[in-house]
Amino acid sequence: MVVCCPGHIGAQDHCDRLKGPKDISFSPIDKQFIETIRYSSNGEISSTNDVYNNEMKDVLNLNTELLRRNRFLMLTEVISQINSTCKKGKNWDKRTLELFLKKYSEKHSEKDEEGTKGKYYPYCGIIIWYLQKKLRTLD
Repeated sequence: MVVCCPGHIGAQDHCDRLKGPKDISFSPIDKQFIETIRYSSNGEISSTNDVYNNEMKDVLNLNTELLRRNRFLMLTEVISQINSTCKKGKNWDKRTLELFLKKYSEKHSEKDEEGTKGKYYPYCGIIIWYLQKKLRTLD
């Protein structure tokens, strides 16, 4: 599926590790699929497409308690970073949101046991979705 996901965080398998040989009808990097993705305030991921939504839930198990919590915590941290970047008492501005969107949409350098590699931030999907939603309200 996606190289950045180990498929096992906490006590439950998810993603490719759980999926095994079962088929899913979408590619996680397909723009059409990505446009159907939504997140709730508790970090739950869903799709506006019922087939995708069922596969995300039943085949990939993308809403384990730990995954939902991690998404929520990541979003909370980024919101805090944006708040501290904006001047006290000021509303979020388009430029700041675009900078954060760029940061979480692109790979960053990270050193691991094999050397330095380009990686995406964990749970960047919820951040990108949230920032795009906020930017639409500023247009």
